[in-house]
Amino acid sequence: MSDRPLRLFVLDIETVRNALPWTPPAGRPDAFPPPPCWDIVCIGGLLLTVTRDAEGTWSATAKLKIVEATSPAAAVQIVDRIAETATLVTFNGRSFDLPVMECAILSDPTASAPRLFRKRGRGRYDDGHQDVSDYLTNHGATSPVSLDLWCRSVGLVGKGDTGGSDVAAMHAAGRIAEINAYCLSDVAQTALLFLDAARAAGELSAAVVEACEGATWEAVIGHGDALRWVTRCARFERWSKEPT
Repeated sequence: MSDRPLRLFVLDIETVRNALPWTPPAGRPDAFPPPPCWDIVCIGGLLLTVTRDAEGTWSATAKLKIVEATSPAAAVQIVDRIAETATLVTFNGRSFDLPVMECAILSDPTASAPRLFRKRGRGRYDDGHQDVSDYLTNHGATSPVSLDLWCRSVGLVGKGDTGGSDVAAMHAAGRIAEINAYCLSDVAQTALLFLDAARAAGELSAAVVEACEGATWEAVIGHGDALRWVTRCARFERWSKEPT
């Protein structure tokens, strides 16, 4: 990536364990179930569009919302269409989110997602998909670090009182709005963490990062009380006090 007009689609999914039988490997009772064992509850996304005007000033717009569809496979197909013109950004998406989304397509005989199944989205070193977790751990050379810890390290609020392991109970209790808000909080913070990594690597200038961060915070604010807790951090305070 470089300083040029671009579109980024930052995504995250929330899931619950399905009824597919699976037995952990011998000696690994706490092993995490593989992608086919999970059903998608929701897909959250942030579409960032960056442009430059005739005077050379960068600006960005951001849309932060849950992908609404009639089924998980239909939601994945919406993401697939967006990905035709946008770079995907995830946190651990190469290991979990995208494989689970692909499983939703595989299980629906009427569905296809050409963009997600092509190498540009699945290849580890291709530019069609930026996995922030994979990048920051040097493509597996260092130990995995949680999104919560990475976010806290750059002044964001992190996961707060909710974690992925809480989603099943929330889903069983019908707390879908809370799951959606939790998903969008991860999306927004993944976007901000990605911007930090892109700035540090010299892939995006300070002007582009500033425009994208501002648009992201505005999108968070637009969700009102549902995401207000995400703004209770040093990073938001610094941004909100900067002159415009």
